[in-house]
Amino acid sequence: MKFFVPLVLFSLAQSASASDAIPQEIDLYKLGQRIYGQGTDSCLSCHGIDGAGTDKSDVDLRDPSSWKSVIYENALRSEDSEVPAGSVTKAIIALGAKDWNEENFTIFREHWDDTIRKRAGITEPAQPFDEEMVGINGPARQAHEKFIIRSYRKAGLPRPTAKQIEDTMAVAVLTYVNKVFAKNID
Repeated sequence: MKFFVPLVLFSLAQSASASDAIPQEIDLYKLGQRIYGQGTDSCLSCHGIDGAGTDKSDVDLRDPSSWKSVIYENALRSEDSEVPAGSVTKAIIALGAKDWNEENFTIFREHWDDTIRKRAGITEPAQPFDEEMVGINGPARQAHEKFIIRSYRKAGLPRPTAKQIEDTMAVAVLTYVNKVFAKNID
């Protein structure tokens, strides 16, 4: 299981550095507001206008300490203090739950059971993310991507790569959620 922590740290470090790579000319708050609220499968459709959740999701965006991504991140941080704040949350927003679960959950669960859970005295096994959580991968994704490309061009910046677009979208959503609902997570 020792390979898990470096593997996770590498992918989380990439996610964390994403916010550093986003040009200041991009208004992350406004972009996050757009992504949060637009589209039939947007964040708003599950988390609601006040972030308290709807009948589709009981995740309360006003209380980050209750978010599974923050709980997992804090557990990883107890293993290695270099796990960046918001990194698991950004990854789940970028990938959506289905892809995150497929790419990471089996390894994460084994690590959780073998190391973190035993050391922390946690009785609950790790649970996968609810696969209804699509993150930025809803039907409006293409429109958001085009908007970001235009924003880069308007700011006189080179065309962003697919990874830069994905990172920009995930960081923008987390920026918006942080400022409007959570007020205490990066």
